[in-house]
Amino acid sequence: YFSSPLCITCWQQKPVIEEFVREQGDQFQFVEYDGDFCADAARPNAIRGVPSFLVNGTVTYGYQDKDALLRLVNA
Repeated sequence: YFSSPLCITCWQQKPVIEEFVREQGDQFQFVEYDGDFCADAARPNAIRGVPSFLVNGTVTYGYQDKDALLRLVNA
């Protein structure tokens, strides 16, 4: 997950992710990167904006509700 402390959508996304991780976290590894300062992680994955999720090599941009996060993890 790539986010930024200056991104309002990222702030809205955070509680959804926290709840999702509490419920489903044993199924995947969750790592959060600050997109403003983690260019070394963002560049090879072609991350162009935040919030964005990198799951199994596929990047998904924008706010994701719990159902969408579940679909990403299970894809």
